[in-house]
Amino acid sequence: MNTKKERKANCPICGKNDDVVPIVYGYTSKETMKKAGEGRFKLGGCTVMVEEDIVEKIRKAKERGEVYVSFRTVGNHWHCMRNNLDF
Repeated sequence: MNTKKERKANCPICGKNDDVVPIVYGYTSKETMKKAGEGRFKLGGCTVMVEEDIVEKIRKAKERGEVYVSFRTVGNHWHCMRNNLDF
């Protein structure tokens, strides 16, 4: 795990970083969705629709501790909340 604190980038439109948040990629959880809703970061990536029985199998495997899921910031991808801009 990278313990180095990443500096926020400045928005290329407004030049400020007070409303800049990282874009986070990966699987979402209730906690992840809550933090994104609070504006702590923006969720990135794509949505994959799967059949319900696959979702149930994944849930059961996670309960048994067989699946490790995490999310992380990828590179220096940022989102300016003020200008609704990914950069």
